[in-house]
Amino acid sequence: MFLLLLILIAIQRKFHSFSVSLENDDSLLDQLCVRISASSSHDSLFLIVSYIPPNSNYNLYKAHADNIMSLVLNKLGDDHLCVLGDFNLCNVSWSTSFSNAGLSPINVNASHEVYFIDSLLSLNLLQINNFVNKLDRILDLIFISDNIKCNIEVCHNPITPSNMHHVPLLLKFNYAACDYPKLNRLLGELNWESLLSCPDVAKCFATFKSVISDFCFKFIPLIRKRPYKLPWYNRDLKKLKNLRNKFYNKFKASGSQFFFEKYQVHLKKFNCLNKFLYRNYILGIESNIKEDPKSFWHFIKSKKNNSSIPSAVFFEDKCASTPAEVANLFAAFFSSNFVDDNPTVDSSFSASVNSTNFGSLRLSSDDIANGILNLSASAKQDIDGLS
Repeated sequence: MFLLLLILIAIQRKFHSFSVSLENDDSLLDQLCVRISASSSHDSLFLIVSYIPPNSNYNLYKAHADNIMSLVLNKLGDDHLCVLGDFNLCNVSWSTSFSNAGLSPINVNASHEVYFIDSLLSLNLLQINNFVNKLDRILDLIFISDNIKCNIEVCHNPITPSNMHHVPLLLKFNYAACDYPKLNRLLGELNWESLLSCPDVAKCFATFKSVISDFCFKFIPLIRKRPYKLPWYNRDLKKLKNLRNKFYNKFKASGSQFFFEKYQVHLKKFNCLNKFLYRNYILGIESNIKEDPKSFWHFIKSKKNNSSIPSAVFFEDKCASTPAEVANLFAAFFSSNFVDDNPTVDSSFSASVNSTNFGSLRLSSDDIANGILNLSASAKQDIDGLS
């Protein structure tokens, strides 16, 4: 029996990301790396996900660790790194360390355990997951570089059902959008003695508050929450969504099992009704595609959150990241679809082709341009059934 296991990294469209090749690219090695680019040149995040089956040998653990070490030494630079996955080190325990923010390994005896853990800890990576499974073991490890600020918590609404071996986790990174260097510089340039020279403490506080508020609104972008409204939503679904969020927030605040069970009940009802309404909406779009093609294309466009060119473009074995390189790759792709003219082939029309006599009809370039401009941009179907 051959068991095929796949690993997946899903990145939201709003982030610029691309896959990173590892030194050992053996297809049997369940290891994947992506780079998530940030606005700053040294704030990108390298994310490595690994899976090592139970009872694997020393060479497999060594291959995973060597790939991580090679990435850090050759590509990481000043960027951030997060290594996570199911490493199946079931005999290793992790305890709180007072010397650093990470956890310290206990019971490291086997050669593959020693090599793998020593290799990652020697790269100044911190293991931060201390959530044990139902067997009181930690199989899923999360190693982060010491320049990352993040926290983890149990995910109560995982994508796939949880089991006795794995605890679904939610990993949150704290990336601030504020331009702190510019904010600090401008605050340092203010003449505070003049601004706070009034003997009235209340007026000084009002002035200080006003200055700080103005700077915050100017340099810290606001998070604008948009109403979440989908075409298949109705009153019953929105009501279930509100109840689901209500009991989840109460559970988070109190930790009460009663609120968690209420949350699970309304979550199940919401998911069932949402799937039913979405399926009916899709069937309606499909059945009316000839009469109402605009609704179909509106739905297709709504699924595409980002229409811009990605941060990295790949063609064959080449990768392009700058606009000039991207343009050259597109040119190479389109040119590969055409065949060079062969001078030995006669390109003239055959004499057997019947010619059509239009009489005195004459069309200028202006006539053709005006005809194109007068074409309707509507997607409404014509009598031939085409739009």
